Amino acid sequence: MIRLKTGRSGNWELFWKRAGDGAFSGARKAAIPVTASDEFQIYQLDLSANTEWVGKNIVAWRLDPVPVGSADYDFEIDYM
Repeated sequence: MIRLKTGRSGNWELFWKRAGDGAFSGARKAAIPVTASDEFQIYQLDLSANTEWVGKNIVAWRLDPVPVGSADYDFEIDYM
């Protein structure tokens, strides 16, 4: 769960590493569709069917809020 507000709609990406992984990988990521708003919104990501997540020892994660090549914009994360 993440509570945020952002100036641009689009897909943010959550990447994670498991114990023993050397680096973040596109095989271990999930999209978070967000909607531009001046108000905080709560987003939930269901990874219960993702075999790269379920039952694994997750040791790190990375949140990419800005798609590559997009213009700058403001966002604020209240909590995760």
